[in-house]
Amino acid sequence: MDAKLIVDGVEITVGIELLGRIADNLEAHESYQDIFHVLAKSASANIRQEIAYKDTISEETALLLLEDKDSAVLERIVRNDVAKIVITKEILDNILKVANEAVLKEIANNCENYENIGQEDVVKKLLEIGNPSVTLAIAENYSTPNKILKTLLKNSDPDIARAAQKSLA
Repeated sequence: MDAKLIVDGVEITVGIELLGRIADNLEAHESYQDIFHVLAKSASANIRQEIAYKDTISEETALLLLEDKDSAVLERIVRNDVAKIVITKEILDNILKVANEAVLKEIANNCENYENIGQEDVVKKLLEIGNPSVTLAIAENYSTPNKILKTLLKNSDPDIARAAQKSLA
């Protein structure tokens, strides 16, 4: 990625470290959508994950980042407000194929916010994975449908059963 900084006509080439800091410090403003999109294509996962935090990225940029294979990028983009609007069942299925536990827990924590997928569908897909930490995150989410929480009351893991009971209260 070719990056330059120009101040009063003085130009320097920007290296990966400075570019990462710039990506981190760019204000989340809609006027920066074009630069966010360019930075989302960076070979550096560090830069992509900084852009994944920005809730003013375009839908196109969100879709690009939702295809990322880096777990840190995915962990951030699944909680991004724009991404929550554009995630579909197909995109979710692709994420679930590569997601680590932290990403899965983020999805569990935000499952009620994905506009194109029913919450119950998201929860069922997560439960099918069989990861007890993810199941615990579902049980701890007060937005999890009562029908699912009641099922989790019977879970053999006492922490999951207690969390489900607490969420139902």
